[in-house]
Amino acid sequence: MSTEKKYKTNVLMLLDHNFENGNDYRVLRSIKALKNQGFDVILICVQNGKVPKEEEIAGAKVLRWIDPLLFRPKSMLGYRENLIKKLSSEIEFEVVYGNDHRMLDLGYRIKKNNPSKILVYDSHEFLQGYHLDLKNEPISIKIKANIWRWIEQRRERKIGKFADFTLTVNYSLAVLIHYCLDLKVQPFIVRNIPEFIEKPEIREYSEKVFNELEKIKHGRNLIMFGFYYKGLNGFESLLKALKDLPEDVHLTQVGKDKSKGYYDELVKEYNIKHRVLKIDHLPQKYLKSISEYAKIGVVPTIYYDYLTLYYSLPNKFFDSLKLNLPIICTNLPEQKRIIEQFNNGVLTHAMDWDRSTLDIIAGFHEIMNNFDRYKSNAVAANEKISSENEYYEFIKELKLKLNKN
Repeated sequence: MSTEKKYKTNVLMLLDHNFENGNDYRVLRSIKALKNQGFDVILICVQNGKVPKEEEIAGAKVLRWIDPLLFRPKSMLGYRENLIKKLSSEIEFEVVYGNDHRMLDLGYRIKKNNPSKILVYDSHEFLQGYHLDLKNEPISIKIKANIWRWIEQRRERKIGKFADFTLTVNYSLAVLIHYCLDLKVQPFIVRNIPEFIEKPEIREYSEKVFNELEKIKHGRNLIMFGFYYKGLNGFESLLKALKDLPEDVHLTQVGKDKSKGYYDELVKEYNIKHRVLKIDHLPQKYLKSISEYAKIGVVPTIYYDYLTLYYSLPNKFFDSLKLNLPIICTNLPEQKRIIEQFNNGVLTHAMDWDRSTLDIIAGFHEIMNNFDRYKSNAVAANEKISSENEYYEFIKELKLKLNKN
């Protein structure tokens, strides 16, 4: 006799963090798109004690059932099997949707026990080319971490081919993932493109930030979005360029500074503190209001010798694009593809820090001297590029497979 299950849904989505306040835009967008197309979604994610064990976000039930033990090698000895038994016994579903490689592993285990389930693998990163930054760690940690990463990479190569659908974040990674995982079908490309529908005034969030922005509103200003780590995203090149740009050019730095004072020292050394406005991490909905104080978005990512970065397409690139800003960015392949298609910005050199600085300066003058043309092209790029359209192609095929089943 079958026992009625506690929960029932179309899509069981799996996520390897706690999804606090819906803080993963790609996952949040996926949930909303599935809901808009008539799917019920339950999200299973990590419980770390700081958030409710059960709540609703964007119309999806969020159950925080995953123990952080999942991230440790010993989870392979029994915890993962016990977790999928719990999921399968308490939730009725048709589709299991794994975000990134650890959730692919859980999804594969579910499908192995019940082949009728449809397995979706949404690969947010290219695991096979992912670089571990362990230069400051003890040798024992480096050895353990690299062994665990090798195991995870090998596991992805072994089980990735069993996904019925695979999604990834850009064209280059789609080719690499298709080859490395020996996939049966081509991955769907769903880029991390935000949609800025709301436009609350920044004054609602912070009177202080509003007043600081008002002081620079007549300048030919730059803006950069992201997290600021020493030596990781090319921010050094941008600060160095700023000191040689005209005095009416200010930089709005949006996002958390993780450099432990390194960039503050550079700003002080270059004597540009009065031209840099730092705005700590804030809700994405306010970016539209902030961007109106800028002329150009800058994405100065510097290339390092690993594939994940080389073929990356940073979220902050799409922030600038969807905010109708002409863009100065490095000539990494995926950024270059869009800039050359729409002529909505200027490319800088990704391999050379000093040359990148000079390119930023030259790019600023090129855009400002032809601003109407670049602005018009930026608006056209925004109107043409949409994650909703890209994601719908996947949903259309998912519906066909469900109907066939």
